[in-house]
Amino acid sequence: MQRVFITAPSAKAGSTLLAWLLAQHSYIKQPSIPEEDVLGHMLNILDWAPKHDKTMVNNGLQPIYANQRNIAHIHSLYDSMINPNNFDVSSVKFVGFTSFNWLQNIFSNDSIIVIIRDPLDWYVSWREWPKKFNWKPFDTSVEYWINTYIRPAALSLKNAKNIKVIHFENLVKFPVQTMSSIYQYLGWPLEPITFDGHLAVYNNYTAITSVANADSNSLVADVIGRGKNLLEPDIVDKITNIINSDNAIQSLWTTA
Repeated sequence: MQRVFITAPSAKAGSTLLAWLLAQHSYIKQPSIPEEDVLGHMLNILDWAPKHDKTMVNNGLQPIYANQRNIAHIHSLYDSMINPNNFDVSSVKFVGFTSFNWLQNIFSNDSIIVIIRDPLDWYVSWREWPKKFNWKPFDTSVEYWINTYIRPAALSLKNAKNIKVIHFENLVKFPVQTMSSIYQYLGWPLEPITFDGHLAVYNNYTAITSVANADSNSLVADVIGRGKNLLEPDIVDKITNIINSDNAIQSLWTTA
């Protein structure tokens, strides 16, 4: 059984588009699971794990010391929640979970795909997120976004191995090439990629119906480059300066 985790440090990185594209592959037979359920299951599993297994949550650096008995139990718990029908491949998406080293240690033989995005575009989309759905306002400051999601993710990924990190921009501009690299990472055969039916969900994209044959065919998204145009100049400077002055955070964009 192969478990595939599609995740991002915070929302609005492009994980929904990636999950939808991956779900087109014939290996995926599992019905879609609501993201909040997946994240809830993962947090429940994390809460179950022994206390010394949870040090990654606090600083993103400490190794995980889980014995094989605990790992086997976590696998069983996860499969019973996520893949009760025992499909050969289970694929789930969740965001806002930055303990990638913990995930990799517990699911060492499975596949973890992390999607990241240009920080200015990423932040402006994340900041607009609660307004779009009329949610109760929460802290959308640069500092909160960086310290809650970006810095822990960068620290967690710094020493991680065999985790596939991709850029949202590459997924949009070069979908065939990017998805092919993901299939190779997963050990799956190459298959045509289609976008039929997805444009109604991603109404800010324009695309041809199939990009199966030529990598010059790409999604065209007006969300690329919008951060610099929409963010206040002082916010642009703040994000740029934080990233440029922090090697750990900067490394997040050099892992892909």
